[in-house]
Parts: sequence; C-alpha cells; structure tokens
Amino acid sequence: MKPTVAIIGVGLIGGSLGQALRQSHRYKVLGIARKPSTLRDAKRLGAVDFGSTNLTDVYQADIVVLCTPIDAIVPTIQKIRPFLKPDAVVTDAGSVKGVIHQQVRGVRFVGSHPLAGSHKTGVTSARANLFRGATCVIVPQDASAVGIVRKMWQDAGARVVEMTAQTHDAYV
Repeated sequence: MKPTVAIIGVGLIGGSLGQALRQSHRYKVLGIARKPSTLRDAKRLGAVDFGSTNLTDVYQADIVVLCTPIDAIVPTIQKIRPFLKPDAVVTDAGSVKGVIHQQVRGVRFVGSHPLAGSHKTGVTSARANLFRGATCVIVPQDASAVGIVRKMWQDAGARVVEMTAQTHDAYV
C-alpha cells in the first residue's frame, strides 16, 4: 500500500512536491489548503490525489509536510498533533531550522529545507521537476524518521544532505 503524504500549503513548493511524488507512483498525496480554489487547481495540475480545507484530515497521513510560512510551522504542528497517526512523520520545507527544532515536541519530526524555488508563487507555478538534482537539507530530530523523510525527498528527485540545525542556519 502506498503511503499517504499530506502537504499543508499547496503552493509552489508543496504543489511541486505533490506533482513529483505522484509521478513517482509511490505515494498518495492529500493537499490541505485554506481555499477550495487552490485545491481545485492542485487537483487539475496533478499535484494532489485529493484535497481538504480541514487540518484534522492529517489523520489519514503517514507523512505530513508543512509548506507554510516559517512563522506558521510550529503553530500548525501544535494544531495537528492530536490528529496525527501515532507513527506519522512530520517534516517541513522552511528555510530556518534552529527555532523550529527547539519548539517542536511530541511528534516524529525531521526538519527539511529543499534548496529549490522560483520567483513565481502558487500552485499554478508548480512543476514536478523542481527538486530534480536540487539539494535538500534534512535536520534529524527523530532518528527513527530520518530514512522516511530522506526517501521521500529522493523520490521527488532531490539530493539529500544531513546537517545539524545550527550548521544549516549558519550556512543559510
């Protein structure tokens, strides 16, 4: 059975990740967004298999990826924590790791930072090859979940590098 990845924030990064994972044929993708119109676009563009505007729908996910603004990552994790499967893995796509790692508790968390993007925004700018050959930094917090997050990003086409939150933030 394919693992389900819930992507919270189906914009450029989340939409591109969804497209890449769906094209790998190894995942089902649930998109979670505030606006139904974003979910309609994401479905039409092949970024998600199904969508929701309700954060509680993370109960379906094996992996949850937060592609939200940095200041929303920790509050969103706190909101979804009661609805996560006991073995669900949570990661993010934020550009800062130290503050997030200091505040995230009670979930299987591995920070991620895909070093890819565009000057364009939104799911209509997403493309399945955005991560192909790009570096994705992962910052282990839960050692039992590192392999799952590594494989997901590799399946999206990224080259994965591990480092500490402090090293990552110093480079960024």
